[in-house]
Amino acid sequence: MLGKGGNKLQIQVYWQQLTQVDKFIYLGGSISTDGTEEDVNRRVELARGNFQAMNKVWTSKDISKATKLQVYETIILSTLLYDSETWTLKTTQRNRLKVFEMSCLRKIEGVTRRDHIRNIFDRLKLSQDRGLLF
Repeated sequence: MLGKGGNKLQIQVYWQQLTQVDKFIYLGGSISTDGTEEDVNRRVELARGNFQAMNKVWTSKDISKATKLQVYETIILSTLLYDSETWTLKTTQRNRLKVFEMSCLRKIEGVTRRDHIRNIFDRLKLSQDRGLLF
């Protein structure tokens, strides 16, 4: 049972007291009294773990960028954006998603931050390769 603020609720089901918690996972989404921040952070970390586990794919010279982007959209973005239709994002959460997206796209493109290529150029170059605008 999820409580709001400092309110302690006393609910019993079949003579057993329910435990009040601040957060829990339900159907893959994190339900929290803090709103969507917990869920966004959890989704970013899950997607980051998947992205890092596939490092050989992103660094492979034998796989085309189009294929890498298709894998990224299919696996990484679906992990990241699962249950996102229920999110109400704050600016900090939106920025966290953008930072994660740009770090992934830079890795796929083979560009490091030391190359001093602005994020918008990364997006435009990748969107031209795919025929999409992000």
